[in-house]
Amino acid sequence: MSVVTPSDDSTESYTMGWNVLLIAGALFILFGLFAVIFPFITGISISLLFGALIIAGGIVHLVNAVRIPGWKATSWNMLLGVVFVLGGVALVTQPIIGLVTLTLLLAGFFIAEGVVSIAMALRFRGENGWTPMLVNGVFSLLLAGIILAGFPGSAVWALGIIVGVDLLMTGVSLLALRSQARSTASTETPPDDGVTRPSV
Repeated sequence: MSVVTPSDDSTESYTMGWNVLLIAGALFILFGLFAVIFPFITGISISLLFGALIIAGGIVHLVNAVRIPGWKATSWNMLLGVVFVLGGVALVTQPIIGLVTLTLLLAGFFIAEGVVSIAMALRFRGENGWTPMLVNGVFSLLLAGIILAGFPGSAVWALGIIVGVDLLMTGVSLLALRSQARSTASTETPPDDGVTRPSV
């Protein structure tokens, strides 16, 4: 006769996963709230980060220009490297310009998304899911119109608020996923009733 007890390792792994989701969800929500409350600071920060990433990409191209043989590859990588570095430096030193540029790109993205969503909705009109797709497309075009109508003043808030809302939704989704995972685990894990069972 022996006593069979639940595995402590599986319980610890479940707990660790739930804690990771809890911390990640809370951080996303905090950053999202900050972005919504301070959209201009968020937009400037994104512009600086974007500039730094472009500089890093330019450095990679310059390194490839030295390492990769062949004058065509060297010339192409050298040209891209210089353009990327100069563009990144411009964004870092003039983040307002970067913020305005990113706002225009954001509006262009919403226009493209809206047109594609509406076209797909009309293509599959009458089938399941075509109405939400149509609504999403119209909403994207309206959002792009609001950004462009208020441009360049919309650059102060558009990027930061949209990123903030996205972070908030991600955080809420992670917390919901954690809650669902805990609920599923609790229903699948057999209760420890302390009964001594014979070993097989």
